[in-house]
Amino acid sequence: MACDTDANEMGANIVGDDNFAFGDPEDFDFLAYNQALGPVETSNLAVQQLGVYNDPVFGKTTAHIVVQALMSVQPTNISYARVPVVDKVVLNIPYFSTLTYTDPDAETANTYELDSVYNKASKINLQVYESLFYQRAVDPETGETQKYYSDQIAAFEGAVGSTLLNDSELPEQNTEFIFTELGGFSEDEEGNKTKVGPSMNLLLNKDFFANKIMAEAASGNLVNNNVFVNYFRGLHFKVSQSGSDAGALALLDISKGTIKIHYHQYVSDPTPENPTPDTEDKIITLNLSGKSVNLKQHENTGTFENALNNAAPATGDAQLFVKGGQSMAVIELFKTKAELDALRQSVRNNWLINDASLTFYVDRDAMGSATDEPNRIYLYDINNKVPLIDYSTDQLTSFASVKYNKRSHGGIIVKEDGRGTLYKVRITNHIRKLMTNDTITNVKLGLVVTENINVTSNKSVKTPILLPQIDTFASFLLKDTPQMNIANPFGTILWGNTPGVPDDKKMKFTIYFTKPN
Repeated sequence: MACDTDANEMGANIVGDDNFAFGDPEDFDFLAYNQALGPVETSNLAVQQLGVYNDPVFGKTTAHIVVQALMSVQPTNISYARVPVVDKVVLNIPYFSTLTYTDPDAETANTYELDSVYNKASKINLQVYESLFYQRAVDPETGETQKYYSDQIAAFEGAVGSTLLNDSELPEQNTEFIFTELGGFSEDEEGNKTKVGPSMNLLLNKDFFANKIMAEAASGNLVNNNVFVNYFRGLHFKVSQSGSDAGALALLDISKGTIKIHYHQYVSDPTPENPTPDTEDKIITLNLSGKSVNLKQHENTGTFENALNNAAPATGDAQLFVKGGQSMAVIELFKTKAELDALRQSVRNNWLINDASLTFYVDRDAMGSATDEPNRIYLYDINNKVPLIDYSTDQLTSFASVKYNKRSHGGIIVKEDGRGTLYKVRITNHIRKLMTNDTITNVKLGLVVTENINVTSNKSVKTPILLPQIDTFASFLLKDTPQMNIANPFGTILWGNTPGVPDDKKMKFTIYFTKPN
């Protein structure tokens, strides 16, 4: 699900420029403008952000996670008569990574390359607390699934326990935490070790879990997970910058995380004859697979803030600021009904549509010193909240990474000298369908960045946005945004098509025709 490290160059050669460029090309008019999204739903995302990311173009993002813990099985192996004693509590959350070397020595960890960790050499201040916030399944006011949003930081931070759980004396466990690429080991009850990939490994406060989970007074709350999640409501991961370090950010699948409570107890009940029987080691596993929410604080740059506050839906914007989870571009093809009707008539007169595409050029000067750019953009039907037909009909897959699937439809970054120059999206079937059926509505299109092209589900925006009526395009209430837009932390600035934009940089809407003699 996560980003691919330094793999963006693949986009330059997967689909060559204008492979289907036969016949006569014509450029058509359109409107493209910026749209801020505001707070977005971050309940149960497939990929969550954790950390601090400073983007020189868009600003700083600080991302926290709150997640419920579930019992893997009911811990019936606790015998209070046999005096259970907690030895250690280990929190583990695997990172996205690629195995680069398998060490034949069973005692030596394998070597990996981290994926989707940004500015990994920098430290963050990581604090883990008990969450006292109950994440409901159902909204009592609407009867629908409960949604939580990226800006609900105050509500969640106002409901945390008083004990810092990652309270080790080692600063790399908390105040100077680093997302390390070192592999490690997983240990079972018998002490057998298995090699595992790089992950967050934190030692948590033993006394807290001895009291919360292992004490006999807690036993009535371990009956099932419905009871358990109300008793122990999970963990709150809070982050901030560590000293003068800029900070680092990782994309995580928090549902793969675990809390393992390692303890020992007597093999039999103590008796006067044998008050200290032999002991055996045990493990209780809690999975971080319950409900979760990704809380975010955004400190936008003045440039980004001005672009959002001064968007021009009526005339279009010269620059399109497309930022994961924060902003999108709205595109309206064929600004006038007359142009659309004329083209439909031409198609009836046997014009054949060979290829249609939108080409977006990166404003490299405006992107300045930004080193991280979105690997891919995603164009979709805003009105119906679905991908375009070209997405659905493109069955091309990639052996290098599933995130390069549907590469004919495109949207993959093309780079020169290590920096993005353009994105191109083919919309041939969308245009053919629009041309051959007068009853089909010419829908508004949404342009966002995406973390994974294979996932097209949506999440809500907290405050629905009224997209205005312009020419033939009716107004529309935007209530959702693609989930993978929220998961991606990056943004890009693309040239629009307004007067004043250099002709060789203008966003282009091109259709290639074969016309009868």
